[in-house]
Amino acid sequence: MGKAVDISGQRFGMLTAMHPLKNDTSVLTWRFKCDCGNLVDRQAGHVRANAARRGGKYISCGCINHSVTHGLSYTRLYRAWVGMRSRCYHTKTWNYSDYGGRGIRVCDAWLNDAKEFCVWAMANGYEPGLTLERRDVDGNYCPENCTWVTKAAQNGNTRNTVWLTYDGVRKRAIDWADERGIPHRVIRRRISELGWSPEKAIVTPYPAK
Repeated sequence: MGKAVDISGQRFGMLTAMHPLKNDTSVLTWRFKCDCGNLVDRQAGHVRANAARRGGKYISCGCINHSVTHGLSYTRLYRAWVGMRSRCYHTKTWNYSDYGGRGIRVCDAWLNDAKEFCVWAMANGYEPGLTLERRDVDGNYCPENCTWVTKAAQNGNTRNTVWLTYDGVRKRAIDWADERGIPHRVIRRRISELGWSPEKAIVTPYPAK
């Protein structure tokens, strides 16, 4: 037999090789860590071959297959995919007018492939309790424009959210308020009622000296 290949630290889909396991067989087994947090022991040759044959997609500890095929694990993640599509394409969905009605669409990679969406989600910060958010509320659902945030953070990113740019950095007014120690209502009043520039509204201390 040839020398065993060291794959420690290499990624195969959602699996990262950690270390080989001692065994009495001629087949080398490695311990892998899945992006979902689970540890799984697999034959290294099989994992490498499957990843090469399938382009690395859908290689996991089994969580992806369960979430999509069996509806057992991560069912909330699968519902997130269903809800995303409904908002954009089902005219009878209660909030369709805010999404599909405004031209918001789902990227081709996710539209008819729940597994593709789940693979991206598990590799990009998904945890139970988080919600799917578009960074640009006028942009489509796609990997480049989506992230996972708390419900509170998502509520702060709507079409009514006030965005301010200062020193080349664009943030929500509420975030500038927290950073500068100024009440959010004060920054908004300075701009909407007093006609201050965003820079002046942000840098002027409160109470003003």
